[in-house]
Amino acid sequence: MSGLADNRPKNHPGPFMRMPLPLFIKIWFGLDLFLALFPPLHWAASGTEPILGMPKPLFYLYGTSLFIGASVVAAYFCDRGLGGDQSGEH
Repeated sequence: MSGLADNRPKNHPGPFMRMPLPLFIKIWFGLDLFLALFPPLHWAASGTEPILGMPKPLFYLYGTSLFIGASVVAAYFCDRGLGGDQSGEH
């Protein structure tokens, strides 16, 4: 054993291990995967009627991008709330 003592509390997960994200974040990322990789939804959204002045495929693309971006931001804040932002500097 090295001469350096480990002063971390016993319940501390370690410097590289973090607490798992909540279930709703994991489900949200699963929905992200489904929306981004399932093109028939995009094809079904195609049409001639605009939604909010945009063609349906463009609206689907922007909506999916916004949904994925929001999930990344939510996961970031959940991670920070669980103590995952510890960089060793105090």
